[in-house]
Amino acid sequence: MTISEVLLSIKKLFDFKEWLDDRKYAKRSDTRAIAKRVMRIFDAHDIPVARIASVFPEFNFQLSDFDNLDSIRKVITIRFLDRLSEHFFINRFWLDTGEGRIQDFYEVGYDFGSVYDLIVDYPIKHDEVITAHFMAEQNIIFVPTEDYDTNQNVMIVLQCREQKSEKNEFSYSRFLPVYFGYWDYYKTRMMIKAMSLLFFQDKKVLTQKGDFIHHLSENILANSFSAELIQNTVKLGLWHPDDFIFCNGKSAQEKDRVDAEQMHDYLKQIGFYQKIKELRSSRYFN
Repeated sequence: MTISEVLLSIKKLFDFKEWLDDRKYAKRSDTRAIAKRVMRIFDAHDIPVARIASVFPEFNFQLSDFDNLDSIRKVITIRFLDRLSEHFFINRFWLDTGEGRIQDFYEVGYDFGSVYDLIVDYPIKHDEVITAHFMAEQNIIFVPTEDYDTNQNVMIVLQCREQKSEKNEFSYSRFLPVYFGYWDYYKTRMMIKAMSLLFFQDKKVLTQKGDFIHHLSENILANSFSAELIQNTVKLGLWHPDDFIFCNGKSAQEKDRVDAEQMHDYLKQIGFYQKIKELRSSRYFN
C-alpha cells in the first residue's frame, strides 16, 4: 500500500468517526433537550426529584435516575413520555420537539356538548379533589357585552389534586385547561355560565374559584403551564363564576338579572337544561 493509499484510508476513517460523532452528539443533544422539558414539567407542578418515583411507580425509578440530564436521558422511553404527557395533560408534540403549545385547551370555541361530555365523563379517582378555576384578565368588566368594548380574556382550568393516601405518598396537583375565550363575545359569557351551572350539578367538582391574572393571551398560554398561570394569579379579591347564573337571590354576589335571564333562555334553546336533568336522574347521583 502506498503512502497516498494509507493517507486516503486514514482520511476515510477520520471522516467516518466525524460522521459517527455528529450522529451521536446530535442525538444526545436532542434527548437532553427532552430531559430538560421533562424536568420542567415536574418543576411547574412542584414535584421534587425525590417524589418522581412515587408519582410513576410503574417505572421503578431510582433517585439516581434524575441526578442530571444524562441520567434522565437514559430512562426516557416512548412509554414514559406517553404516560407523562397524558397524566399532566401535556401536548406530546411539544414534549418531543419543544415546538407548539405546551398544553392545548380542550375547547376554544363554543361547543357546549363537548365540554359537557368532558366534565361528566371525567374519570375522577377516589383520592382526587377537583377545583374549577375561572380565570379572568385584570380590569375585566363583568357587564353585558353590548354595554362596553374590551379585549379581556377568560379561561377555565380544572385542578385535579391528588390527596395523600396509601397509594400516594404526598399531595400534588395536575391542571387540565378546559376553555379559553374572549369575554366580549356573547357566547363566551354563555359558556362560562353554562360551565359554572354544570359544576353546581356535578358532584365531582367541589369548589369553584374566580381568580384574576394580569395578562392572559393565547401567546402566553402557548408558552406556559396552566399550573404556572394559576400560581401567578393576582390578589384582587375573588369574582364569583355564578354571578350571572341566578336571578332569584341565590348567587353569591348577584349582579345582572337581565343577563342571567338571557343565559337561561339560550341554554333552553340548545337543550342544555335537558342534559342537566338527565345528569341529575342518572345513577351517578343515586
